[in-house]
Parts: sequence; structure tokens; C-alpha cells
Amino acid sequence: MCVHYCHGWMGKGISDALTQAGVPHEWLKDSASKRKLSAGEPTVKVLTMHSSKGLEFPTVVTAGIGALGGDGARQREDAKLLYVAMTRATENLLLTSSKASPFAEKLQRMAELHREAVA
Repeated sequence: MCVHYCHGWMGKGISDALTQAGVPHEWLKDSASKRKLSAGEPTVKVLTMHSSKGLEFPTVVTAGIGALGGDGARQREDAKLLYVAMTRATENLLLTSSKASPFAEKLQRMAELHREAVA
């Protein structure tokens, strides 16, 4: 399992919460920790969206969607980053947002349309 984040303070908060809950995890916050990645270990991998490129996990949690989607060129780059993050999941994907943003709002609308279609 992997938990993605887009800002360093989010990674620290996620790692701290997992530690407090007693969940074994690896916070891949720098190049040294990334080199030590133990893919076979049954731990939650905590890493930036950028760092996940080329990796796959059965379950992916992408935190902080509300922090993405600035304006203009930034929004375009964030869209690419979010695409990379979302496509790391091979079975389950959970997206979280604690505030509104263009991406959070669009994903919410898509979820509502999906619920209506399957109802």
C-alpha cells in the first residue's frame, strides 16, 4: 500500500499519524530512504506523488487533492502530477481532500455522476 502526498508537511503528518496508530510504514522522504525501499516488506509506503512515478501498488491513497490545482500553468502541471499519482493503483484508489480546489470539485462531480449511473 502507498500513501501519496504533495507537500512535505503532509508527509510528516501522515507519517506521525501512522506511527501513533502503530501502523508499520516507511516514509520515503529523501533519496537515502528511497534507496532503502523494501518493496517486499508489509509496510505502508509514504512518498510524494513525484516519487511514485514508475511504481505500482495494489492500494493507493492520494492525500491533499485540495492543495492541487492552482491557476494557469500550475494547474496543468498539477493535473499531470495527479494523473501519475492516481495511475499507481492497480486495484484500489482513495482520493482525499480537506478543502475545495478545481480538482477536488471535478472529482466530486465525477463521483456523483458515477453514483447516479449505477443507481
